Order: sequence, then C-alpha cells, then structure tokens
Amino acid sequence: MVPDWIEQHGWVAPDHGGACFAALPGTFAQMLVEESLRPPLPAALLAPLEARYERVVFVYFDALNRESADRHAAHPLLARAALNTKITSQFPSTTTVHMTTIHTGLPVGEHGLYEWFIYEPELDRLIAPLPFTFAGENQGPLPSTFGAELLYPPATLYEWLAERGVSSVLGGPRGLATTPTTGALARGADRHVAFSDLGGGLAELAGVISDLPAPAYAFAYIDTVDTLMHKVGPLEPARTGVDAEITRILDAIETELLAGLPAGTLLVISSDHGMTPVSPPSTIYLNESAAVAELVRRGSEPGDHPLAPVGSCRDLFLHAQPGRSDDLIGALSALVGSRAEVRSTAELLDGGIFGEAPTERLTRRLADVVVLPELGEAVYWHTPGRFVQTLWGQHGGLTPQEMEIPLIAIHAG
Repeated sequence: MVPDWIEQHGWVAPDHGGACFAALPGTFAQMLVEESLRPPLPAALLAPLEARYERVVFVYFDALNRESADRHAAHPLLARAALNTKITSQFPSTTTVHMTTIHTGLPVGEHGLYEWFIYEPELDRLIAPLPFTFAGENQGPLPSTFGAELLYPPATLYEWLAERGVSSVLGGPRGLATTPTTGALARGADRHVAFSDLGGGLAELAGVISDLPAPAYAFAYIDTVDTLMHKVGPLEPARTGVDAEITRILDAIETELLAGLPAGTLLVISSDHGMTPVSPPSTIYLNESAAVAELVRRGSEPGDHPLAPVGSCRDLFLHAQPGRSDDLIGALSALVGSRAEVRSTAELLDGGIFGEAPTERLTRRLADVVVLPELGEAVYWHTPGRFVQTLWGQHGGLTPQEMEIPLIAIHAG
C-alpha cells in the first residue's frame, strides 16, 4: 500500500502494474510478437491502438514531462496522435532507472540501478553507472576487472526480440555509441545509428527500420532538452529556450523520422522524467552538520570519504553507520525541517514504491535513508572538487512535475 505521506504532499507514486514506464518494453513486445516479455500497459489505455504492428519505433525524449507535452499539444506531430495520455515514471525519476528498464525490460526493483550515483557492493565504492565511472567530478573509469556485464542485467530486450524473429536498430548521440554501458544494454541489436545531428540521425534511423524485415523495432534517444533544463531550469521555458528546443525536436521527429516510416509502423514518444527548479545558492548541504556527517557509513572511498552522496539533490540516499539509521533520520529531520521529507528506504520498499518484488540487485545497493525535498528545494552533499550542486533544474523525486510523463502514439503513413 502506498504510504499516506506521499499523497499528503500531493506527490505521485509510480503506478507499478498499471500505467507506468516500466510496462513499455512488454507493450512493445506484445505489439510485435503477441508475446509479452513483461506485463504490458493496461488494455483500456491502449484501446485507440491496434493490437499488432509490423514495426514499432520508440523515441525516448529525455525530460519531456506531461506538462511540457501539453504546452505543445497544437504541434502538427502531436495533433495527429492516435493516443496522447499520461503515465508515471518509476522512482527514482532518473535516466539511470529508465534507460536500464527500456533496454532490458526489467523494472527498477529487479535491475537495481536506481540513481545517477549509487553504491556498488562489489567495489565498496560510489559509482556512476551510465558513464561507467566512479562517482563525482574528476573521477576515473571503473577498473577493467569490473566489466559492464557485472553491473547490468545479463539479458537485453533486443536479445529477447531476436529469439522471436524481431530485428532491431538503436539510435542516439554519437558520444554514447561506444560506451561500456551501451555495449551492455544494446547487446543483440542488429544495427546502431550514431547521431551526428538530430535530423540526419532520425532520417537514417527511419531508413534502417524501413529496410529491416518485419517485425522490427527501433529505439531513438534524444537528450538535449534534459541537458538544457539542467542548466537553465524548467521555469520560463519560452524565455530560456526550452520550448524552442522542444519544438525543434518535434519538428525533426515529424519531418525526418515519421515521414520516412512505412505504413503499418507505430511511432511512440515518451520520457523518463520531468524536471523541477532548484537553486544552487539555496541548496542544503547535509555534511555541514557534524551530527549528520558522523552518522554516515564509510566504505572503501579514498581518503575515508563517506558513502555519500547517493542519488541526486532531489532524492538523496544515505548509508547509515550500522545500527544508526534512526539516529540519522532524526538528525536529518532536524536539519531540513519542512523543506524535505526524511524516510527510511524500508518504508518505500514496503509501500511498493520500487515495485512488488524488489530483488537483491536493488536491496544490496539501496541506502538506508532517503531525503525527498519539497518542490523547488535541493538537498545534497558537498565535497569540494568532487560533489557540488550547480544545477538550476533537477529530477529524481516524487512531485508531479518529475513523475508525470506523456505517452504519445502516432500511426505512420
């Protein structure tokens, strides 16, 4: 049962088992082969669509929340949508969670990679899974003895599809094409398209999936709105250029991708999370409190650095000294006051926030305590030269702005 305090804040719990991002891989699989890799989205939600498609193209539009999509509802691409509705992110509302889910089919409770920075027990260190480095600024890559196959799930969506006769192609920014993470998560795909520019990349992707034998699946990742909003924040999107960038992307999807797809193709657009405004000058740094700092566990971090921060300034997770979780919750609550909610992660697990049956892949990495700031607030950990909060937009929490995302489907042809 979802904890009462989430509703009392006006926050949004992930709709596991219902209208949630975690159901997208199963939905695409069902549309292509009438066999579900995982439970799909509810049939009632998908009623405007066909049961089967020869080709499915998924555009992962990083940081496009429901509110942003609604502001652009009159765009010609969205105006022709057969389905334009709302689903929820998983929690935490982060790219690490959703990128791993979309490529493996596993929800966060099963794949266990829950934030940009996490604790990795095999190394007893803080790491950043997606860039495959140690956590923080100016930190090096993970050791060669710790391969991506040790961090990411052993099977991918593309391998599962290939076993059932479905061909697949992936596209995204050129800089991500050769990373260890991409190597692990894209295993089994037939083709890869590295985008030098958005329009050209989408046009090439459309050509590749058109040439692949049906049934076929394509994935495209677009990250520029996320990058921009981290820098300028989500407020005043017309002034900051956010709305102009969203329009540019929608234009490119319409004219370069959709226009090149054959009839019988379904184009789906969704996102991993939205964004909330935060302020570097007003960020609360927890380790400025000696009472908090001494209660955080140490691992094998250089210089006896604490195992912090895990997560982001919107969902800060802390590993407590053994037997001191309640003390840490008390010290944190006294420090943040009404600006954030402080809870044990056991409450989130019991409340189904990580799904119905979280596995050891999550629980062995999960911290003991989580700090969830109110809308617009930021709570972080400051280590000069390594950890500092410099962003004006961030995500990870449970607010509607972070958790409510669009699901848009458009028929090609």
